[in-house]
Amino acid sequence: MILLLAVTVGVFTLMNSVMIERDTYLVDETYAEEVSGSFRPCSPVERRSTMLGACNVSGDVDSSFRNITREVLGNIFVDDRHQVLSCFVAKVACSTWKYVLINATGKVSDIPPEKIPVHSRAFMRTLWLHVLSDYTQEEVDFRLRNYYKFMVVRHPFDRLTSAYREKFGPKNKVFHKIFGKQIVEKYRKNAKNKSLLTGSDVTFGEFVKYLINEKPTTYNAHWRRYYDVCDPCRVKYDHVAKLETITQDARIIFPKLAFSSDTKLPGRNVNLRPTTYDIEQGKNLSYMFTELPSGDVARLMRIYDLDFRLFGYQWDRTLNTARCHTPFGADTCC
Repeated sequence: MILLLAVTVGVFTLMNSVMIERDTYLVDETYAEEVSGSFRPCSPVERRSTMLGACNVSGDVDSSFRNITREVLGNIFVDDRHQVLSCFVAKVACSTWKYVLINATGKVSDIPPEKIPVHSRAFMRTLWLHVLSDYTQEEVDFRLRNYYKFMVVRHPFDRLTSAYREKFGPKNKVFHKIFGKQIVEKYRKNAKNKSLLTGSDVTFGEFVKYLINEKPTTYNAHWRRYYDVCDPCRVKYDHVAKLETITQDARIIFPKLAFSSDTKLPGRNVNLRPTTYDIEQGKNLSYMFTELPSGDVARLMRIYDLDFRLFGYQWDRTLNTARCHTPFGADTCC
């Protein structure tokens, strides 16, 4: 029996879609074939147990906050008013969750949603939303011990295909120039001059070749591993939210930010309708990986192995099927 990786189309159906990050599935409706059905989301306790268990197996059981790098601390946002820490990862509805954090300050109700610079650290600081690297070590230790901590993830391979479609799509000339040109030069035999000059036609297979031949610690933020971005084994997040179950996770997180679980945020329509899609369908994830050499898929799995194990994700190499499937006794959950 093939298990489905059901993914929520997005907690936030915003009035102005310009603020929806491209990795929310409203951007590409052909990608999301909606299906009926449901599955049990893992509880926060179950997800934390899975995460810490993977940390123990990997040998990464360092309990000292002092060994968390400044880079990781710079990825963790601090809401002192509500005593919440949140680590957001590119290509996992990052813009949407930053907007939630901004709205929780109560200071932007008079600003049109499309005018809010969610990725500006300077703007966030004007709202007293700092990152942990802004604090002294003693202040960091206090917040990590006492604040509610959450991060947001999605299936690692689903995230990679999303990053590829956006960053190497026809309109992203910046990434074509920075990454596309070097990828074509390194991994395409007999490349045409136009491709070498523009880097605008990188294939998914070439992107994967690039990933498996580069050092993961040098990856761009849009495909950097969760482990490297948020350091879950040292931070020990209280809750790991998943894009696959984000409607349910939002109901858990919203009260921590003083929103009711069914709140509608100012200026935006928050839709908590449970919507899912079948990630195995046609031209999507399964199809893209079917085209890859099995050796490349195996190497890619080794690179992202800890991300898979930390958050209960699997990849069926025989069926090219993504799974969100964590066993707890006779039961399973996502």
